[in-house]
Amino acid sequence: MKKTIFFFLFSLVITGVWAQTSLPTSFTTFSSPLPTGWTYLNNNGGATTYASGSDDLISCRLDGTGEYLQIFFSDVPGVLTYYMKGTATSAPAFTGSFTVEESIDGTTWTTLQNFTSMNSAFTLYTNNVTSTSRYVRFFYTTKVSGSNVALDQVSLTKAVLPIDINVKQGATNIINGGTFSIGTSASTIFNLENLGASGTLNISSSPITGADAANFSVTGMAASVAAAGTSTFTVNFAPTGAIGTKNATLTINSNDPNDPAYVINLIGINGTAATEPTAQATSLNFTNVKSYTFNAAFTAASPAAENYIVLIKRGAPFTSEQPVDATTYLKGQYIGAAQVAYIGNGTSFTPNFIVANTNYYIKVFSFNGPAGFENYLTTNPLSGTTTSSDGNVGTTYSGVSTSSASFVTQLHNKVYPHTQIYYSNYAPNMISNGFESRDTVDAGVSKTAVTCHYTTYNYVYAGAFSWTPSGTLTREHSYCFSWMPASITADSVPYSDLHNLFPVEFTNANAKRSNYPLGVVVTPTFSWNGGKLGLNASGQTCYEPKDSEKGDAARAILYMAICYTGTNGNLWALPSTQDQNVLKLWNQQDPPSNWEIARNDYIAWKQGNRNPFVDSAQYVCYINFSNMTYISNPGGNCASVGISQVENNTSNTVVYPNPTSGNFNVEFTAQKQTNYNVKLIDFTGKLIRNINYTTSIGENKIDVSVSDYPSGIYLLQLSSEGISKSYKIVKN
Repeated sequence: MKKTIFFFLFSLVITGVWAQTSLPTSFTTFSSPLPTGWTYLNNNGGATTYASGSDDLISCRLDGTGEYLQIFFSDVPGVLTYYMKGTATSAPAFTGSFTVEESIDGTTWTTLQNFTSMNSAFTLYTNNVTSTSRYVRFFYTTKVSGSNVALDQVSLTKAVLPIDINVKQGATNIINGGTFSIGTSASTIFNLENLGASGTLNISSSPITGADAANFSVTGMAASVAAAGTSTFTVNFAPTGAIGTKNATLTINSNDPNDPAYVINLIGINGTAATEPTAQATSLNFTNVKSYTFNAAFTAASPAAENYIVLIKRGAPFTSEQPVDATTYLKGQYIGAAQVAYIGNGTSFTPNFIVANTNYYIKVFSFNGPAGFENYLTTNPLSGTTTSSDGNVGTTYSGVSTSSASFVTQLHNKVYPHTQIYYSNYAPNMISNGFESRDTVDAGVSKTAVTCHYTTYNYVYAGAFSWTPSGTLTREHSYCFSWMPASITADSVPYSDLHNLFPVEFTNANAKRSNYPLGVVVTPTFSWNGGKLGLNASGQTCYEPKDSEKGDAARAILYMAICYTGTNGNLWALPSTQDQNVLKLWNQQDPPSNWEIARNDYIAWKQGNRNPFVDSAQYVCYINFSNMTYISNPGGNCASVGISQVENNTSNTVVYPNPTSGNFNVEFTAQKQTNYNVKLIDFTGKLIRNINYTTSIGENKIDVSVSDYPSGIYLLQLSSEGISKSYKIVKN
């Protein structure tokens, strides 16, 4: 369904391609990955953004000593501008020390400006950067509890010089020391620019050196270029010898005082792909294995490879999945049933979309070559397996007894009080650097997906997540704000409780649900993507989420009642319009998935408390949520529901074997001949089986196979004559 977290040993590094950026450079919509040359270090693995910035989009969050945002650039710098504010919830807006610094080598730093106080509103600052500096960073020098920093709209200009050499190929700047792939082109035209304001750029020589220099030549190099002028030259490539990669270095020597030797590393390909690496990475190890995340690291190949592609497969071992030469893959792309989790030259990664109780199979392939000419070493790739943990309940409910008359109070005391995560920080904690988002590919571009809680509609976006300007997704209170006591405001703890908040599509789900109760719609007036608005059997207007989301919504609503009952003298019972029996039934029919178990653990890490109804399905049976009193003998199906049990919701329907290793049967008795539909949906919401069946009077049996699919949780939906029933299927 929906998921992601990104931190490494409680330290998160977000970076662009590890290389210098040319100037000017700027960045306002803070997201991962950052532009080339930009790096962000988050020491505590927490939120990395604020929901709004100086331009109403998200801003960079710095909230710990030693955290920084850094720019590594190749040109002579000019003026640095940025917006910044302190974010303390009470005056003063900032205490502590925050420094804006510059450096020649990235090791020794000089202060441009030091802050010991800040405004509570975004303020524009300007600094002149020394011409010899090649690094700038925003550094949290000393953190004081309660004070954080929001940084936005950072921009660094290029200095105006008398003579200033620059090389471009098409619209692409090639920085001094940069690399350009010729590919298989026999000739490639480059632009030689003089960006200087007054002096003439004089070229003294342009030799090509390196192991494969004889395969390259330069023609048309100008002797001089006037101020603000442009000339062209051509690099010719005529490969000989072995098939594969050809490397050479072009050096343009000139009278530019800052870049007297302008170096371009050239890569050419003889054939269809680069030279294959000779070794794979070694020693794959897993750390910080939780129900919602894990970190992985390995030792680089020796001899070294240029890059690595990491594939992850959920629930089942690899079969034939492997990359194909001369094919460029994107993070989030699928190769068969395996997904690309990482591409780059680093030796550590943290995959997203991790859920509880699941086996994760990893393969790491070395490869060489630029885009379109990759050569993957597919023999004996580094491989490993780890299993995400089960829900981390531990001793949380020690002392809680369903046979005790004080059960309601006991359970309440286990979940209240807790840490408040402010409503405005939902996206930074749960989406931008959190749990609700995952990698995907859309129209040939790596993007991110977030799933609507009521309908499983997937909102796909590029770059940074923002509630605005699109407004497609909103934060939905499962337990409606209008149901809460009048004293509750947007700053109150219950308003921002993460257990109660989910991303929900606005127009067709959130706005339609409004503050109506959840229920079973028998006369729909509106339906969209599995969610329905309409009248229940009593003629009351209600909203019905998609079957796969009903249990999640029910447990969130019931959690709010038990968490806040009795606080400030308020009962927090369900409103009279909300039928608790519907919620209790959905709690049985749609038990916690591995995703919901992982979400519970993740929020417990963030907020410091758990949803007890995710941890135990039986707890809801012992509470009358209309007045928050204890039920000593629930009776009926509710009494028999245990933590891992699910009652079949049709008395004459049997699904077996469940769990299954491959096939299972659906058996039932039909009183008449009718049309029957069987749908099987995987944990991502993808329909994998759709069977139409005409029943016979009497006993019926339908055979359903999941042998071609990985281990995990599946949703079985049975529909006939407008009635739909759901079952959880477990494949071992």
